[in-house]
Amino acid sequence: MASGVGLARTFCAGKPMGYGTAFLVGSQVIATAVHGFAAPDGKRVCRIRVRLSGRWYDTAYAKAWYDDDAPIRHVDFATLKLTRAAPGHVFGFARSLPRRGSTIATIGHPRALPLSFHQGVLRRGLVSDGVPIVVANLVIEGGNSGGPIIDRDGRVISIVQRLAYADEDPARDRSVAAGLDLTGWFGGLASNELCRAYPQGGVPNCDPDETRPAQRRWVSLTPTTR
Repeated sequence: MASGVGLARTFCAGKPMGYGTAFLVGSQVIATAVHGFAAPDGKRVCRIRVRLSGRWYDTAYAKAWYDDDAPIRHVDFATLKLTRAAPGHVFGFARSLPRRGSTIATIGHPRALPLSFHQGVLRRGLVSDGVPIVVANLVIEGGNSGGPIIDRDGRVISIVQRLAYADEDPARDRSVAAGLDLTGWFGGLASNELCRAYPQGGVPNCDPDETRPAQRRWVSLTPTTR
């Protein structure tokens, strides 16, 4: 499973800008948080490279997800096409959230350090700014953003995005994380939606039925080449 989680590095105007975590959702597609690679001026997308199992991979383009009730900055979820396939573990998605109090975990690169695994407990699911989110007891730091939050079977339910706000959890501190509820956002059909967006991306359990209305929309973004 660890082979499918990578350290993402961003570069803008030729300068390193930051780091975070990304994970494989297809052999040639990664998922992460938008805020990890957006340029400071808000008009460009920084170049992003991902290190998976000791190898660096470049990205060709990104898709930032949104809908009419939830703009990109609130959804904060992006998928990026790699310029070549990666051999690591490809994550699947849960179709629904586990019960409150269930064991969950995240894998990531806090502070750009070696990969680490943190186990926690699902506190609740709720809607914030028009977006379904997960609130969980997980210790996170800078660099964890974009990493997968998984259930006990290793299926993705969410991604790490931020600390919980005070109105989302009164015990707000570094041990209470929040992220997009991908089971709710995609209506339990995450693989199908990603397959539609990346028909040649190696997304597993793929059913790109174009006759079925898409659950969500995306806008394509081209990373800077520098």
